[in-house]
Amino acid sequence: MSLGALRDRDFCILWSAVVISNIGTWMHIVAQGWLLYQLTNSALWLGLVGLMRAVPLLGFPLLGGVVADRVPRTTILYVTQTAAALMAAGLAVAAALGLVAPRHILLFAFGTAVVQAFDGPAREALLPDLIAPENMMSAVSLNSWSFNGAILIGPALAALLIPGIGIAGVFGLNALSFGAVLIALPLLRAKGGVVPIGSARRNLIEGLSYVAQHPTMLAVVLMTATVSLFGRSYGQLMPVFARDFLGLDASGMSILYTLAGLGTCTSAAVFVFLRDPRRKGLIAVGGAISFAVAVALFALSRVLWISEILLFLAGGALIAFSTSATTLLQKLAPRELRGRIMSVNTIAWQGLEYVGVLLTGALATVWTAPPVVVGAAVMMGIAVIAIATLRCESSEWSDGASKLNASQGGGRANTGRCTMRQLNARASKEKNLVVGFPTGWRLLFACGGCDPHMRGASSVAIDELGSREQCRPLFGPC
Repeated sequence: MSLGALRDRDFCILWSAVVISNIGTWMHIVAQGWLLYQLTNSALWLGLVGLMRAVPLLGFPLLGGVVADRVPRTTILYVTQTAAALMAAGLAVAAALGLVAPRHILLFAFGTAVVQAFDGPAREALLPDLIAPENMMSAVSLNSWSFNGAILIGPALAALLIPGIGIAGVFGLNALSFGAVLIALPLLRAKGGVVPIGSARRNLIEGLSYVAQHPTMLAVVLMTATVSLFGRSYGQLMPVFARDFLGLDASGMSILYTLAGLGTCTSAAVFVFLRDPRRKGLIAVGGAISFAVAVALFALSRVLWISEILLFLAGGALIAFSTSATTLLQKLAPRELRGRIMSVNTIAWQGLEYVGVLLTGALATVWTAPPVVVGAAVMMGIAVIAIATLRCESSEWSDGASKLNASQGGGRANTGRCTMRQLNARASKEKNLVVGFPTGWRLLFACGGCDPHMRGASSVAIDELGSREQCRPLFGPC
């Protein structure tokens, strides 16, 4: 059985170090959430942590993406990992001295989010330099596992260690865990070097324009933003569900996190060994809708074993979505723009998550957590379906298809709107695998393949979106 991206030396070294660091991060998350809820007894404060993380993760990732395309990416990681370790150590000292107040936790959340706004785009842009191209899906799956799968170990360790070394000790171990990445970075052969062209302002505009002008890429980013805003905030409210609705203590809450992590690990393992499956857009849509259903049912559950099963399913569905969506973006992004494109994804995936945390935390103080989480899950499902059913009306796409058609003797191309019936009829004539795709997925699985920037790249435009053949005039406007 193939080990996928773990066969690539540089990736294996960095990934192993990141797993250690993320175990420390999850220990910190559990200890911090429990401490804050004990200090304040308010879901609103949990939401305020989301606000303090949301502001930097909405404002700075675009700048982080520009920096990642202008500065060697390993250099950026040296700086961000050192800063994160120092902040964690500072909070540990304050907790040991009994000086921690809710405001200190909020300041820590803000600082770590600033670091993450620069660390995330650099780390994601570095990824393709560490692996063989065919291992992209495997690498993205393993990256997702390194954080979400650490739930299997981090919360359990926190539950075991808090009674012995206290919350301050857990914070200190998190600070030490960042050392693993700092040790791994000098061992990498790839440094993620880049050649900056033009001003930083121009670079920023280029990155945003590229995403906006590519229908498939834009659809993936919008779906990612939707899942983050409406779906992922339930995890920050776990102390509320654990204590107030399931009657659990800190150890019991850690088990809930662990079950969600087990779901992510199982799903990620499947993608690691699948290597590079086709129809990633279909997997992304299915994963997002399944995640919405599982989260809504979890919020309604009052039976512990049912809640545990639903968290397992939610974790698996979320990783299926995120892995497929991120792999699509990585394969669609040119190397020179990868940092800026992935910074947009950082805003969608991380920044908007904490906006959702703030909103759900505030609303949970008025209506309690369950109806708020259920409502958010329903809105997420509706929004994902709406994005997937967008009509393919890109003028750039139409113009590109017209030029291709004319260049191959097809005469004047009709730049009107494709209906699914017309598309399926033409695809069926050519025995193309896009036949039978539901209308709701036409943007991701049919029209997305017509992007002129993707034409001719069968590994991206076709294999990723549902066909084995290169993009031909039959994909042009009907």
